[in-house]
Amino acid sequence: MTQDEIIEIIEMARQAGVDMSLGEHWSFFIEELKAFAKLVAEKERREILGLADSLGWVNIDHIQSRGQE
Repeated sequence: MTQDEIIEIIEMARQAGVDMSLGEHWSFFIEELKAFAKLVAEKERREILGLADSLGWVNIDHIQSRGQE
């Protein structure tokens, strides 16, 4: 994992409302954890869709619909 990816994940945690006031010891409550997991999954889905597009895959509807569940 690159430094930029780590920074992006930290930013996703902030967006999810994770309490970072304790420095390296983050506090997650279930709702923040769910929100964080959704952000990480969406990032992963975008990367997979980008790869699928570059490979010329035509049937990516299932990948796209995963974010709608």
